[in-house]
Amino acid sequence: MMSETIRSFIAFDMDSELVLKKITDVQALLTKTGADLKLVEPRNIHIT
Repeated sequence: MMSETIRSFIAFDMDSELVLKKITDVQALLTKTGADLKLVEPRNIHIT
């Protein structure tokens, strides 16, 4: 019997203004590196 790998993801809303502020701060630091980035709004971010 062969086993099948299942990839699954969990999503949740992030309502913490503190966490969203920290994400914004990190995005600002990343922007300063000059890297070619496509940033999204902090409320739309996903982490894998």
